[in-house]
Amino acid sequence: MMEVEFKNLNTSWKIVGINFFILGLIFLILSHVAYSDDWFLHGTFFVFSSLIIFYQFLKLIRIPKVILFIDLRWIFLFSFWMYFVFGSSLLVFGSDELIERTKDIYAVNLNSALRINSINAIGLSIVLLIISSIDILWPKNIIDRLKHELKYFDPLSHRTLILATSFCLFSVMYCFLEVRGYVEKNFLFGIFQIFQHAGIGFILIFFYYKGEYRKLIYFIIFLHLFLYIASGFLLLNRSLIMAPITFFTVIYCINKNSLKLLIVSMIASIFFVQSLGSYTTYKRSYDEGFKYSSIINPTDSKYAFSLWDRFNYTSAQAAAIDYYNKGEEGDSLRNIFWLFVPRFLNKNKPDVSSSSARFAKKFRKFGGTRDSPGVFLESYYNLGWIGLIFVSSLIGLIIKIYSILIKAIILNRIYSFYFLIFSAIWTCFRIDGLFITDYLGQLVVFLYFILLTIFILILIRLSTTPK
Repeated sequence: MMEVEFKNLNTSWKIVGINFFILGLIFLILSHVAYSDDWFLHGTFFVFSSLIIFYQFLKLIRIPKVILFIDLRWIFLFSFWMYFVFGSSLLVFGSDELIERTKDIYAVNLNSALRINSINAIGLSIVLLIISSIDILWPKNIIDRLKHELKYFDPLSHRTLILATSFCLFSVMYCFLEVRGYVEKNFLFGIFQIFQHAGIGFILIFFYYKGEYRKLIYFIIFLHLFLYIASGFLLLNRSLIMAPITFFTVIYCINKNSLKLLIVSMIASIFFVQSLGSYTTYKRSYDEGFKYSSIINPTDSKYAFSLWDRFNYTSAQAAAIDYYNKGEEGDSLRNIFWLFVPRFLNKNKPDVSSSSARFAKKFRKFGGTRDSPGVFLESYYNLGWIGLIFVSSLIGLIIKIYSILIKAIILNRIYSFYFLIFSAIWTCFRIDGLFITDYLGQLVVFLYFILLTIFILILIRLSTTPK
C-alpha cells in the first residue's frame, strides 16, 4: 500500500517542482527590474510559496502518516517553508527591530532578497524533480544483503540492537566529556558526534520493538536520551534539547495516524522553543563564563530571543551572493572528495566543516561564530548557477537514497539500524546547513558503516560455518 501511495504522489511532487521552477524564474527577472522600495514583491513570494506548499500538505489528510518516515520530500518541503519562506518573510512582515537586526548583520536590499527567493525556489524545484523522476536499486540491494547476514548472526535481532544502542550511548558520553575537556579528541570524534545524534532514532524502538531483552534495550535508550538532553541544558544547546523531544512527539502522532495531533504538537513546540530560546540566549548573553557572550550580545543592551529571527537567513544569503559576484566565492565544494577518505587514513585531511567559520569572518562584525547561507545559496556561493544545479541534483539523489534505505530497513525490521531513520529526517530538515557535512558527508559515513558491517558479518559467518 505504501508503495502505491508513493508512486501516486510522484505526479503531484513533480507539479510542485515545476511550480517552484516557474516561480524561481519569475523572481529572477523581478530581481533585475524591481524598484528598491517594492518590498511587496518579497511578500508575494511568501504568499505564493505558502499556497503551493499548503495545497501539497493537504494530501497528508487522506494518506497514512507513516509515509513521513519514508517519503522525505515532506520533511524537506516543510523545512524549506520554515527557513526560506516563513523565515525570510520577516523582511516584510516583521517588526522594525527584527528587520534592523537582520540588516545590521549584513545589508539586504530588495534585489538581493528577490534573487535569494529565485535561487532557493529553483534549487527546491531541482531537488523535487530529481527525487520524483529517478529510480535506483542498489540501496535496497545493500539492505537486503545486510538482512541476510544479520539473520545468520542474530536471528532474534536483539544482539545487534544492544550493540547499536550501547555504541550510541557511549558516543554521547564521550562527546560530552570531550567538550568539557575531560578526554582528548581523537580521530574518531566525528563518528562519535554523528552516532550520538543518530541514536535519537532508537526512540522508534519504544513504539515498534517487541522482541527479546526489551527492558535492557529500553533502559539503554532512555539513558542515552536523558544524557543527551541533560548535556543540552549544561551546554546551552537548544538542538540537543529539542531534537529528542520533537522526534518523540512526531513519532507518537504518526503512530496515532493523527494529522490534527501533529499540528497541535508543532504549535506547542513553537512556544516551547521560544521559551527555551529566551533562556539559553539570556544565559549566553549575561554569563561571563560563556565564551561567546560578547558575540551573542556585543552591547550592554537587552537581547531578546525571537524564533522568527532564528529562521531568517537572508543576511548570510545576501552576503553569499555579493561575495560571489565580487569574485570572492567559497571553496567548500573543493573538499568534496575528501569526504570519501576516512580520517584514520589521513589525519591531515582538511576540516570540511570549517567553511562556515571562514564565511562568517567575511561579514560578521564579531568573530567566533559560524554562518551558513543554506544549502542552495552555499552552492551558488561556490560555483554560481552551475553549483546550484550540481548540488541540488546531488541533494535530490541523496534524499532518494535515504528514502530507499529507510523503506528497506522498516520492511525488513532491522531494528539495529533504526538510527538511520532519524538521521535521514534530520538531514532533510537541515536545509539551512552545509551540503558537505549535513548531506553528503553523513550519507557517506553511513554507507561505509553498512558496508563494513556486512563485511564483518560475512567473515563471522564464514569462520563459524562447519566445513
